Amino acid sequence: MKPYVPSGKTDDGAHLALIVTVLATAVAVGGLANVIGQFIRLLLVFPVVMGALVGLAAMQITLAKKMRTPALVIGVALLGGLLCWFSDFGLDYLRTRSAIRDQVVLVAADLEEQGLGTPQDEDIDRCVDLALVNYAREWQFGPLQMAVNLLNEPLTDDQGNLAEPEPDPSATQAFVAHVQGLAAIGTTISDVGRADDGNNIGAIGTYLLWISELLIIVCVAGLIAWEQVRQPFCERCKGWFAKPERLVAVAPASAGAAVVAALETGNPYALGQAWSPFDASKPFIALGIRSCPKCPSGRRFVDVAKITVKGGKTKRKSLRKGLVDAGKLDAQLAGLVKAADKAQPKPTADPAKLTP
Repeated sequence: MKPYVPSGKTDDGAHLALIVTVLATAVAVGGLANVIGQFIRLLLVFPVVMGALVGLAAMQITLAKKMRTPALVIGVALLGGLLCWFSDFGLDYLRTRSAIRDQVVLVAADLEEQGLGTPQDEDIDRCVDLALVNYAREWQFGPLQMAVNLLNEPLTDDQGNLAEPEPDPSATQAFVAHVQGLAAIGTTISDVGRADDGNNIGAIGTYLLWISELLIIVCVAGLIAWEQVRQPFCERCKGWFAKPERLVAVAPASAGAAVVAALETGNPYALGQAWSPFDASKPFIALGIRSCPKCPSGRRFVDVAKITVKGGKTKRKSLRKGLVDAGKLDAQLAGLVKAADKAQPKPTADPAKLTP
C-alpha cells in the first residue's frame, strides 16, 4: 500500500488560469460582500461563504486543468482568501475617499471662483489623504483648513485665525487612518430583525472580529483547494480517479491495524485472516475503493476507514490511504469473501424429511 503523492504536473497554461481566476474571483467576492454588508452582514456566515467561493474557484481550475501541484494551488487559494478580505476593506476605503473628495472639490471650486488659486488633482488627492488622517485623530478640519491644504499655503480667516498647511501624508498612512477610523467607530452586533441598536463591541472587539474573519476566509479557501488537489490522479490515463468510491465492509473496528497490515503485505490470504464476524450497528472497518475509469485493471486508491453509525448519522475516520495494485487487491477481496463464507453456519437436515 503505497501513499499517493501528487506528481507536480499540470496542463499547459494551468498556472496562469489558476492565478487569474482565483484572484479575480477574490476581488469580485470581496466587493460583493462589501456591497451587501452595507445593508446586512451575518457574522461567521459571510466569511465562510467568501472563503468557500474563493476555494471553489481554485478547485474548479484544479479539476479542469488537472493540476497536481499542492503547494501552488493551496498557496494561490490562501492568497485569494487574503485578497478577498482586503477587497472588502478596499471598496469601503474607495467609497469613503469618494465622499470626502466630493466635499473637497466643492471647496476647490469656491477657491477658484474667489481667485485665490486653482487646485490641481494632486492637491485635491493630498487634501483627501489629510482628511482621512485627521479623521483617525478624531477631529475634522473646516473649510479654512481644507483651503489651506488645497493651496498648500497659510491663510487667515475674517476673525484673524491663522491656518497653516499640514505635512503631506502617504497613501499608506491614509489607508491605515481609514482602518483606524472604522475601528474607532466600532462594530454593532444585533439579531436580525431587532429594532434596537444592538451592542457595539468597540475598537478592540472590531479588530478581533476582522482578524477572525480573515482567518476563516483564508482557511476555508485553502481547505477546499487542498481537498481537490490531493485527490488521486492516474498519470497513465491523464485523468482523476472515479467518484463515488466503492465501500466494502471488512472487519470489526478492533481489526483496523490488521487490515492495514494485510493491505501493505499484499498477501492474498492476509485480508481474509484479518476478517472476523462483526455487527454493522457497531463501529467497523471498511475499504473505500476508487479506480481510474479508463484503466480499472491498474492501481486503485484505497482508504481504510473506521465507520460508526449512530442516530442515523455515519461518521468516518480514515486510518490509512494509499495505492494498491488492482490484481493483488482483487485476490485479497476474494480471500475475504471465502473467509466470510466459511464462517457462515452450515444448514442442517430437517428431521421431518428424513426417511427411515
